[in-house]
Amino acid sequence: MKNTLPTHHWICRRYLHPDHAEKWIHTLPPAHQLKITYTHSPPTPRARVDFYAPSYRAAYAFKKKHGGRILRLSSLAWSPNPAPTDPPLRATRRLAICSTPQQLHHWQRKLNPSQLILITHSLAFGTGHHPTTALCLRALQTIATRQRKSPSQPPPAPCIDIGTGSGILAIAAARLGFPDVHALDHDTTALRIARYHARINHTTIRFIHADITRYPLPPASYSLIIANLYSALLTVAAPRILQALAPKGYLILSGIRTEDENEIRHAFASVPFIHRSQKENWLCLIAQAAF
Repeated sequence: MKNTLPTHHWICRRYLHPDHAEKWIHTLPPAHQLKITYTHSPPTPRARVDFYAPSYRAAYAFKKKHGGRILRLSSLAWSPNPAPTDPPLRATRRLAICSTPQQLHHWQRKLNPSQLILITHSLAFGTGHHPTTALCLRALQTIATRQRKSPSQPPPAPCIDIGTGSGILAIAAARLGFPDVHALDHDTTALRIARYHARINHTTIRFIHADITRYPLPPASYSLIIANLYSALLTVAAPRILQALAPKGYLILSGIRTEDENEIRHAFASVPFIHRSQKENWLCLIAQAAF
């Protein structure tokens, strides 16, 4: 089947100190599609922040307001592809991420194929390398293990990945045995890429094109909600997310900087938190509805 990923995209690129970069992106509206790449160029580390724009005009408007330089970048130049024999990214004990079909084909003969996920280097968040994605994948593994140890529970309600990006977390949920997986994103490019990844990974996912701050999620309808978003967006969306959580349902929250933890705990105070994990200065919190 033909690869429908976009071949080119306009970007506006800035280089900042990593701490400044992470603080700066919190000042931007949630709709901005950004990728942060950390480099370690002596004498000081740098973070490259790329804003992906749908047109040159949009990239120019971003540059005029925020600075940087405009580039036209092929999706193939996102980052170097690994050799087929390079080990996949081991996300959890049961999941590994491949970046190319050739790498997937090679490791399917050495690992359990059901444990492998193919996520190409594309113009959407989520290759498994960012700390928040890695933390969410481990949280999914933790919840899947809990549910396997309680086989007497009734079949869970659907689960939803809010802000799906590349689709990696929704696909991982399907791989780990969660039935009826939904994925929501407001960005059409992200949804196109997520659908592509769902197809090449042979997973069935219901995609929803919507803004979580406006979309009315059905009340008490999801047994698992994954929300890997920035803290500001999590805070705004908290009432909609909480009302959609089914009794005894699990909630995975990430995209949270350590200094924002109290704000997020306050916004989601109606559900008890049962697990906290941290990687670098990013957090992932797991909560479970009491009833």
